[in-house]
Amino acid sequence: MLAGVFCGQAAAQEPVTTDNVATEKADVGLEDIIVTAQRRSENAQKVPIVVATVTAKTLQAAGVLDVTSLNVAIPGLQVRNAVGFSSPNLRGVGTNQVGAGFENPIATYVDGVYYGSASASLMSFNNIEQIEVLKGPQGTLFGRNATGGLIQVTTREPTATPTFMGSFSYGNYDTIHTDAYVGGGILPNVNADVAVQYGYQGKGWGTNLTTGRDVYKTDIDFAVRSKWVFTPGESTKLTVIADYSELRSSKSATGLIPGTYAFPGPGVVPPATFSNPWDVETDYQPGIATKAGGASLRIDQDMGDLNLVSVTAYRKSTFRCGQYLSV
Repeated sequence: MLAGVFCGQAAAQEPVTTDNVATEKADVGLEDIIVTAQRRSENAQKVPIVVATVTAKTLQAAGVLDVTSLNVAIPGLQVRNAVGFSSPNLRGVGTNQVGAGFENPIATYVDGVYYGSASASLMSFNNIEQIEVLKGPQGTLFGRNATGGLIQVTTREPTATPTFMGSFSYGNYDTIHTDAYVGGGILPNVNADVAVQYGYQGKGWGTNLTTGRDVYKTDIDFAVRSKWVFTPGESTKLTVIADYSELRSSKSATGLIPGTYAFPGPGVVPPATFSNPWDVETDYQPGIATKAGGASLRIDQDMGDLNLVSVTAYRKSTFRCGQYLSV
């Protein structure tokens, strides 16, 4: 934000009239925030649910690139990477259980589709319109009970206007992040888009002293998503979405805190004296590898007083943890 102060001869003031005051009051107010916390578009001020909403502009300004960095944008929410699994905690409600088959009490949805896999929920944001976090127990309105709340991600919907956006960033440890978005009208009643994001970390935060390889490093963070919107009639809309993502990282490495001993106790392993707290000493290269993808079809049918919505989706993900191998 830029602010300026003008000093000098006072300018003549425009007479204040009743019409001027009325216009100024009309211009002052809160911007309407539309949420879907009850499965329909509503003004956030009229929804009887504790919901925090952040837009794409806010996420970009705060540097939020993935689900684990939502902590800086949503009060009361903590999301951590638990050995390759997303482990959210909302207002003190969460779980320390991770692994195949475990579902977190904080559910994650993308465009109305439930992400049951905790490893696939550990995602980077791509083509985001806004994110809503519903705090407190949620019923089956979204598909399953969630005792702690839910995270609902809404991606951008393509329009007939040709659109192109892109960004590139470079940071410490040779970290690169880039994304691109292309969208527009394909046919008179068909709009489509493609969004791609790619991340890479050239140097790890630490080193595996046994193998000499870097650890705590992201080798690839790739995602692509395409959304097609068909409007065959004024009261009918079909939305088809397909996505794919891949993540390979050695950030699942664990090391000893300086001054501590490894299990089962003193005398087994010398105390950790690494100069870099991110260094580890293992005879294998730790890491995680995740691939996830799917497709969904949403049908919106306006029936006058009622709006019929049908969401059908298929998702598949694979995950490996331990010895760093491709999936």
